[in-house]
Amino acid sequence: TDANGNYTLHSPPGSYMVLTLAPGFVGDFNGAVTVSASTFAPLDLALPAANRTISGKLKDSSSAAGIPGVFIQAESASGQFVGAFSDSAGNYSVGVLADSWKLEPSSGSLAQMGYLGWNTGTNVSTVSGNVGNFDLPVDQATALIYGTVKDNQNNPMIGVGIWSDEQNRQYETS
Repeated sequence: TDANGNYTLHSPPGSYMVLTLAPGFVGDFNGAVTVSASTFAPLDLALPAANRTISGKLKDSSSAAGIPGVFIQAESASGQFVGAFSDSAGNYSVGVLADSWKLEPSSGSLAQMGYLGWNTGTNVSTVSGNVGNFDLPVDQATALIYGTVKDNQNNPMIGVGIWSDEQNRQYETS
């Protein structure tokens, strides 16, 4: 956005969800817009200031060592969204509004560091106020799946996303 809050997104025709993220503010999933060919579609967005916080530590479930640099997303029951990265000691803090929130560390970021992501997030309520010491323990992976992705003519496929969901639906990774 510019100094006046104006923005422009160039896009092909289609339906889009526009999500805003700014530290100390709360975005939502209500920014939907459809763009037709050779037209402009206005979409003004409002970001309420956060008035509560959820903070804690993203940590190894066995050693309690903090896990740095992982994006932690929080989504409320009413469709609001915020996110933050864990710091060098694994600590995180997200500004939120009074609501019920589901927190979930990025399974892709965790996988790159040898940890397992969750299939579902962890719920917490901020209706009564700030929530501190809301730690997010994650398990270290102890096995590995690997292989090659090829097309039907045996050519390697480049840039294909890979995702797995464990049979008991407790863990996921990408």
